[in-house]
Amino acid sequence: MKTISLSLLILLLLSCNSANTNENEAQQTLKEGVTDYSVALNFINEYATESNNAILNHDSLWSPMNWINNNPSVSSNFKSKYNEVIKEELDADPIFDAQDFPENGFEILSIDSVNKLVTVKGIDWEMEVTLKVVNIGNKTLVDGSGLINVLENKRSKR
Repeated sequence: MKTISLSLLILLLLSCNSANTNENEAQQTLKEGVTDYSVALNFINEYATESNNAILNHDSLWSPMNWINNNPSVSSNFKSKYNEVIKEELDADPIFDAQDFPENGFEILSIDSVNKLVTVKGIDWEMEVTLKVVNIGNKTLVDGSGLINVLENKRSKR
């Protein structure tokens, strides 16, 4: 009788442990699969604010390259491509894919969850920018914006 009780207890403990492991794995998979599209909106609004402040304050020391390279919400792929693109002679800011940008920031216009694209539009401004996000581990990062890592046929029209 003790042997049967002990066997049942061990079996019960093993099944509980297995259930907890499966639950933890499921939660981790769910976390990794969730895309936080607000990361794109926060990025483009922070970039617009920093760019606007540099212009208004005549701050020649502010560097978009330093800001991008030190930004934890940007993928290493984005940083690498950005550093390549800015070496070219451009008529526009590659992040906005435009020369000008809205002072009041952006809001989300649409989300393409298949391609992980977010299109934002200027608040009080007729301008749109397409951004790309990627999930790395359990974190959503910006992987493209404007001219950077966004396929030409997916970019916002000018």
